[in-house]
Amino acid sequence: MTYLKDLIDALRAELQQYGEMLARFEDEETLTAKSTAEEFMAKAVAIQDQEAVIGLVLRRREEAQRHLTPSLLLPEGASLTDIISALPPHYQSLMRALADENAALIARVQRRANQRREWPSRTANPMGNRSRCLSESIRREEADIRDLPRRVAARTPHPGVAVEVSSA
Repeated sequence: MTYLKDLIDALRAELQQYGEMLARFEDEETLTAKSTAEEFMAKAVAIQDQEAVIGLVLRRREEAQRHLTPSLLLPEGASLTDIISALPPHYQSLMRALADENAALIARVQRRANQRREWPSRTANPMGNRSRCLSESIRREEADIRDLPRRVAARTPHPGVAVEVSSA
């Protein structure tokens, strides 16, 4: 089952990349009012780059799912939950564990993205010497990150784990 191995690898890569996004958020928290505009922008770019990587691994997983479904006699577009249920029992526990862990990391990324909304006001220089352009760039990038978990959750069905998507 090469396609099953591809799906397992894709889920593991997804897991790794959500962890990397959390690391990017933690790295960003090291910024202070004394940080330079370049430091702010470098952290913002790193987060945007990680969002793009997550998009790539999601597409890889979706492709692996599409390739596997015919061999399991499932309809095109079958969810990950459906795929897991159709697998031999000895693969189901591994796949459920990977899917559940991904769902847990998605929830953590969402929480961090929501917390990040407060970040510009916490780190702004009280003297007001941050450029307006930088503030706008950070706000745009922050909105993209807040929306990432919603986009991921909408495209990633996981068994047994509800991912709350905040509209805040």
